[in-house]
Amino acid sequence: MVHSTWDDWFVREEIEATDPGDGVVGWYLGCNGFVLKGSEGTTLFVDPY
Repeated sequence: MVHSTWDDWFVREEIEATDPGDGVVGWYLGCNGFVLKGSEGTTLFVDPY
């Protein structure tokens, strides 16, 4: 089983994040990975590879 050395800080930050308007909150995951969270709570994970 794989265990993360990052703890769970990112998961907490992503769940608790709120957009101040009608836009998108985004995180860069490195290389070509991104997480986008819309103002209505929809979360999209993008990794083109």
